[in-house]
Amino acid sequence: MEFSELKRRLDAALSRRPRRELSRSDLISAAVLLPITAHPPEAGEPHILFTKKSADVPHHKGQFSFPGGIVEERDGSRVETALREAWEEIRLPPDAVEVLGLLDDTATRATPFIITPVVGIVTRDVKFQADGREIERVLEVPLETLRDPNIFRTELWEREGTPHPVHFFTVGVVTCETLLVTVADGVASVTLNRPEVRNALNATMIGELEQALGALEADPGARVIVLAGAGDRAFCAGADLKGMGERGTTLQARESFGGLARILEAMARMRTPVVAKVHGFALAGGCGLAAGCDIVIASDDAVFGLPEIKVGLLPLIVMAPILRSVGRKRGMLMILSGEQVSAREAFDMGLVSRVVPRVELDAAVDALARTLAGYSPTALGLAKEAATTATGLEYSAALRYLREMLTLVAMSDDAKEGIAAFFEKRPPRWSGR
Repeated sequence: MEFSELKRRLDAALSRRPRRELSRSDLISAAVLLPITAHPPEAGEPHILFTKKSADVPHHKGQFSFPGGIVEERDGSRVETALREAWEEIRLPPDAVEVLGLLDDTATRATPFIITPVVGIVTRDVKFQADGREIERVLEVPLETLRDPNIFRTELWEREGTPHPVHFFTVGVVTCETLLVTVADGVASVTLNRPEVRNALNATMIGELEQALGALEADPGARVIVLAGAGDRAFCAGADLKGMGERGTTLQARESFGGLARILEAMARMRTPVVAKVHGFALAGGCGLAAGCDIVIASDDAVFGLPEIKVGLLPLIVMAPILRSVGRKRGMLMILSGEQVSAREAFDMGLVSRVVPRVELDAAVDALARTLAGYSPTALGLAKEAATTATGLEYSAALRYLREMLTLVAMSDDAKEGIAAFFEKRPPRWSGR
């Protein structure tokens, strides 16, 4: 849903519904702000902002919530309370919020409060900052993620000796400085988030990407990973040249240059399929990062290239996935000439799996990711392992190896379940075994 459409719907919904107000002397009045953001601005999909409470806020037990607090005498209204608390907790300026309205007052059972939710849209780019006392960090979650009914759960909390149901939702999110990472409905989305420099790879991004891929590989809820770039201009423009000469000693430089190599090796070794969603420029290390993914879906305006030789460098790390994708002759032309190739040329030479119109890129990748997420995790993992290993073997050895792999997949619990589901005309229930 586009940001403008969400605002229109919220305006309409809040204006036509009566609001329930509560007042009880035995409960404390409080207000929270439900901030809606468009971060990153280029993403289109609105995000909901949450705050993670610290252990010093016992009634939240370190859970995620909204910025807010107790209504004080100095506050002229519940709206003022919510805006004041948002400024104190996460440095969200009141004048950066367009308040759309209030939701029903809610008397909580697990905690002695009456909560007034205030709905507001953040109208400009804000660098949120947790106060470090009540708030540990700020998190923006895509609205699409929150619309998944499978993420909700209910727990029983006790107050004054009586258990009460408390409702939660669980969202798989890796918090990073240079990445946006979410998991929903089996699909993990990893977005390189430095659009101001065309998502150039710096040390922080490489470290966070390595950690994020490791965390997602270990997460059974992430059955496929989509790797994309923020902004309109690029998937990834390669290494950030500003930090190229600041790598310390020779051994420190060697370790630094090894970061991308570890990522490419990990993607090949992972059982989880990785899909590159490429738009705009995919250059140098960014080209290699896309080539290292299992599947590359590119928009028709995508441009690939290895321009390192133009500045006296070489794409040595990314030679591994590039040459394996396109062969030596085509690969060496890219490496030695530094010439860029269009998405269509990249498809013809085997660097890209599929080319789609730019306006259809999101939908095409989303459909593919959801399809893969619906397949057996066992079959997907073994398919990746077989493809990686067999291509490095002599022909007869490859056939012998693949025979053994066929035995493994055919004897798996998922294969038995898939066959049974086929004959029973029902969806399979994969166990990943």
